[in-house]
Amino acid sequence: MGDELNEERSPSEAQTRELPLFPLPEYTLFPNTLVPFHVYEPRYRDMLADCVAGRRLLVVAALAPGWELAQDREPTVSVGGLGRVLSDRRYPDGRLDLFVHGIERVRIATRLRAEPWPLVDVEPVPDRVEAPLDGALQRLASLTSRLIVALGEEGAPLRELLASTADPAVLSNRLAATVVEGFGARQALLETTCPARRCERLVGHVGALLLRLQTRADTDGAWINWRGGRRCRCRLRPCCYPPRRASATTRGRRTFSRRARS
Repeated sequence: MGDELNEERSPSEAQTRELPLFPLPEYTLFPNTLVPFHVYEPRYRDMLADCVAGRRLLVVAALAPGWELAQDREPTVSVGGLGRVLSDRRYPDGRLDLFVHGIERVRIATRLRAEPWPLVDVEPVPDRVEAPLDGALQRLASLTSRLIVALGEEGAPLRELLASTADPAVLSNRLAATVVEGFGARQALLETTCPARRCERLVGHVGALLLRLQTRADTDGAWINWRGGRRCRCRLRPCCYPPRRASATTRGRRTFSRRARS
């Protein structure tokens, strides 16, 4: 991730109106990250094809708890991510591969319609300095460096991420997208608007990962994902780098295809 992903300006008021909403289960789009999507549900193929042909802006928000029981729409949490489609590839059968750059944390202000796809107005929720860093960034960088060393060759992507910026706001967003497990924890970090507090919370997450790596490796040195027993070659989590690749399925359900950078 280069400086060009650090420097994109916050959206103008016109860019926050009548945006397509892409609802996904347990998914969090952080600012300052670049994430892949593979879309094959017809409804959202059409929505994103229209998005790509227009402003290339969309809102990604997690489906709210209990969304499976909703009859007329797919309810989402109120805070999500505004993204810009940087590149796209369309297959002959209509499926889409996209790379989306997370621009800004946003709150859904108005839900304009649900069909043929959701449209919303949003309000930017920028970072606010509410507490001094007081060494939080240094502690986070130090723990992350130790995690990189513990990962060996497989820590190279994380090393690149740590070297990508010295901005605590940007670094904390990227680390949150990369190393934090669990939707609740990820959503809480997205909604944490103070960079210093985000860094402090990430110190705990990275420290816990380092401890797990040191104590729960199996005999051949591979890391186990303890949520589902799946083996993760990068030892962080199945979707650690790049972040989760979302796949839209039919009938309103969605799954995630998780892969690590080779």
